[in-house]
Amino acid sequence: MAALIAAVAQSGAAFGHADHVDAAAWTACETATLADACDYVDHDDNRYRGSCRLMSDTLMCVRNQPIERPDTLSDISGS
Repeated sequence: MAALIAAVAQSGAAFGHADHVDAAAWTACETATLADACDYVDHDDNRYRGSCRLMSDTLMCVRNQPIERPDTLSDISGS
């Protein structure tokens, strides 16, 4: 019974990030090794910087620095 509970608990954790992680986080580490520095830009031009970590037997770029957002003021003012 304990093994069944552990399996269910772990499967829920695996789905916790299933739909909201940008695919770029996975592709950023396609040719990297564990703990390599990585970065990617999402569909809103936000830059994420971090390191490659093992997620579900595949490397993924996990952010460990603040998100760098595009400067929306310069876009509005035209400068």
